[in-house]
Amino acid sequence: MSEEVLKMPENIVSTTAEDLRARMKTALGEGPSGLVLDMQNTKYVDSMGIGVLIAAFNSCRKKQVEFKVINVDKEILELFTTMRLDQHFSIQSKA
Repeated sequence: MSEEVLKMPENIVSTTAEDLRARMKTALGEGPSGLVLDMQNTKYVDSMGIGVLIAAFNSCRKKQVEFKVINVDKEILELFTTMRLDQHFSIQSKA
């Protein structure tokens, strides 16, 4: 088993939420050891997007699959930290 890496869109918002849910569900269905969300190109996350990330984390936890988010923009990292998401899953900022 290997990690499944998903490139995230520029905006993780209500209009992209359903597509992201479907992509993550498909990725988890393949039985990876981990799910990695690469936010290299992501500039904005709204409340619906945060909900999608939390749902993905919960799905991974149920399946005992490691969940992490990488290449997070500074402003988004501040948002995630304020919401204490960093206490639940691994979040790595851009280098």
